[in-house]
Amino acid sequence: MAAVSFFLQVHRATATIIEPAGESDNPLRFTTGLVVALDVDATLEHVQDPQNTVKIQILYPDGQAQVIHPKPADFRNPGPGRHRLITQVYLSHTAWTEPCQIEVRLLLAYSSDRHKSPGRFSWAPRGDGAELLPQSENSIEGTIPFSKPAKVYIMPKPARR
Repeated sequence: MAAVSFFLQVHRATATIIEPAGESDNPLRFTTGLVVALDVDATLEHVQDPQNTVKIQILYPDGQAQVIHPKPADFRNPGPGRHRLITQVYLSHTAWTEPCQIEVRLLLAYSSDRHKSPGRFSWAPRGDGAELLPQSENSIEGTIPFSKPAKVYIMPKPARR
């Protein structure tokens, strides 16, 4: 009888936000009430199906959180076990009148399937587009944070009349 050996490799899924760099001295300037694009560039390691599981969370100074599901075309695969997310997030808020900081972080979506044995998880998306949630719900159900937050200094200026 031949002996069969199995090797199980376990890798921790990680994400590193490259851009925005965070803690920059250069504020992101925009006119109040208009839209400004924020570039997001991140490396993902050992993430299965990132097009369906990776989300971007923006925490605003007014207590709101926006969750964005990037488009599949925003992901690149430079090598085995590695992905690159390059996209833009659009920010706008009519109530902002003073300079402040926002936080950008990546979330990993999951769902637990109760029909499977306990302790096993399947990774799946939880909705599309953007959802606004109060900041008190920083840990959004069905997601886990998997990057350090990047702080972005924003500076709205009043609209010209």
